[in-house]
Amino acid sequence: MYGSRASRNQDNPTQAGADKMRTPDVLRAEERLAKSLGITASSTAEGEFKVDAKGKHEAVQVSNSYPGQAITVSVFATPRGGYHRVHSYDGSIALSQKQVKVGDGEYKNQIIDSIAKSAGKGGITKQVEALNVFLKQHAKSEVTTAQYVQFLKDGNVKSLGVEGLTTQAGKTTQVFEGRSMIAGNVCMNRIHGIAYPLFELESTTPGRTITQQPTGPVATMDYGAAVNVVGVTGAESALGLSPIALAAKLKQNRNNPPPQQSQPAPNTTPGVIDNGPIQPPT
Repeated sequence: MYGSRASRNQDNPTQAGADKMRTPDVLRAEERLAKSLGITASSTAEGEFKVDAKGKHEAVQVSNSYPGQAITVSVFATPRGGYHRVHSYDGSIALSQKQVKVGDGEYKNQIIDSIAKSAGKGGITKQVEALNVFLKQHAKSEVTTAQYVQFLKDGNVKSLGVEGLTTQAGKTTQVFEGRSMIAGNVCMNRIHGIAYPLFELESTTPGRTITQQPTGPVATMDYGAAVNVVGVTGAESALGLSPIALAAKLKQNRNNPPPQQSQPAPNTTPGVIDNGPIQPPT
């Protein structure tokens, strides 16, 4: 799903290697996928993700940039001759160190809306539930999903309508775009995602605050193997595997990959946007 046989055996590509994978056909396929999610605004310029001529793309975890924050990522998959789709799931993946934070504007808002629609019972829905557990315990209050989505977009905590609620310093909403390097598979497909905020409340004790704690460790898909997989959610891939199981299988087959075979289209499941077979290579 995330690259060709050749790309699965390539470590830390130079920019020239990345350019061979990110062909004009692939970029056009990703734009079509984005539009299927309702993302019509211009994405980050491709040049923002390039390394210098002598450098390489190094695999890093999304979670390294947002420690302690929950994350939802959407990964674009454009297999040659197969079904093009976007997988949205909760957790951290390996991607190139060249990632870009998406500033305020229509592109950011459309990414947030797309994740709200495609992440199923995880993603934003899960974060609203976690915040309401915190608010019911300490403020006898709760927020709606619509309020939370508006807050993610405008950053104005007053959108949530809870007196004394603020975001924790260094734990604010972050929307980002990058290029995936999952489990040694360096197809460099487009990804975007959200790192969710953590909150604090004014205490009845003057000068003190009550701090929302993370709900648990962030599930991660490591560059070479699946680690810390408890709690990861996501749709099945065309191989009939979750993203984590797919990572393990790709690692197992990395040095001796099986011949590529066409796969039947899977049933559509929450978190997957299917757009029918189109032909550009990855």
